[in-house]
Amino acid sequence: SLRAFLSFLSVVNMKPKHWTAYILLGLIWSTSFLWIKIAVEEIGPFTLVAFRVLFGLLTAGGAALATRAEWPRDRATWITYAILGVTSVAVPFFLITWAEQFIDSAIASILNATAPLFTILIAHYLLHDDKMNLPKVLGLLTGFSGVVVLLSEDLTFGAHNSAIGQAAVVLASVFYAGSTVYARKNTEHVPGLVRGAAPF
Repeated sequence: SLRAFLSFLSVVNMKPKHWTAYILLGLIWSTSFLWIKIAVEEIGPFTLVAFRVLFGLLTAGGAALATRAEWPRDRATWITYAILGVTSVAVPFFLITWAEQFIDSAIASILNATAPLFTILIAHYLLHDDKMNLPKVLGLLTGFSGVVVLLSEDLTFGAHNSAIGQAAVVLASVFYAGSTVYARKNTEHVPGLVRGAAPF
């Protein structure tokens, strides 16, 4: 019932508007793989990635400028963002786009959902305050098991499910995970909107 759902929201300390935004972002993120699949058949992976980066720069950069967020001024931070531009934008964008020439968009989205799982593993070794514990281990096992179950009928090496395409998306997820940990270590002093815009 509605009352039970609202009670659940209060327990997890999230307001309905936050859940609405969360669900909306999930829909936008998940359908992006479908649009990639459609677009890459028309303009090719390099051109599509170039357009995605351009639109990302215009949107995120415009939002940061509109809110008058403070941009970093030191060279070290910009070197960090130059690295993140490659590892968190250019490389994974290209890998996923290229892979979707050979695999279905649904498979790409499920495989890309392994990024948080890889993040937990990488953070354990690179962050002193984010070590593995029992709940995280159980979460990892559940997460990877869920991916296997969801893909159990699709992880075949046919024309629509190329093994190399699947590997490319998993590699993109590893890049996302490593970039997330690297950004946390080196960019916590940067305002949120700028953190999102600077890698573009």
